[in-house]
This record gives sequence, C-alpha cells and structure tokens, in this order.
Amino acid sequence: MEIGSDRDLISAARSGDFASFAKLYETWLPPVTRFARSHTASDAEAEALAEVILRVVMGHLDGHSGRVPFAAFVLVITRKVEAAWRAGKGAPQAASDPSAGQALAR
Repeated sequence: MEIGSDRDLISAARSGDFASFAKLYETWLPPVTRFARSHTASDAEAEALAEVILRVVMGHLDGHSGRVPFAAFVLVITRKVEAAWRAGKGAPQAASDPSAGQALAR
C-alpha cells in the first residue's frame, strides 16, 4: 500500500468525501480480515471482528496525526480491538470518543 495514496484518501475522507472513505475501507479490509482470521475460531467471527476494527479505525481518522505511517496506526488499533474482543469486551470504550484515535495509536 502506497503511503501517499493513504495520505490523500485520509485527507479527502476527513473532508467528507465518501468515495475516499469507502476506498480506505476497501483497501484495509483484506489485511485486517487476514489478521482477524489468525486470531479467531471461524470465518464469521473473523469477519465480524474485522468490521469492528475498521469501524474503530475509520472513526478515528482525525486521530491519525501523520507522524507514523497509517499502516502502523491501523495495526495498533487492530491489536487493541482484537485484545478487547478476546477479553470479551467488544470494541474498546474509546471507540466512541473522537479524540481517542491518538490514544489508541500509542
């Protein structure tokens, strides 16, 4: 995945461009689903987990400062959401807090 293209898509998605938002989602769905499949017992559970992860990532685009590659931002959130999922908590509480993206990516 090209860093510049993610950066452009993030910028456009933040500005309300739904097509860019959708493209980011479609771009990151396969790798996040692969990660989820390696941490769940079934394809259905992996797909549900991947959807939750991407919902959290996409909800925190404003939290991505650009100081780290977007892939690192996605990976950190993915691991935190997966850990909460495994612990039976679903998505982290911070998922509803718009400023939580930076905290999730630390």
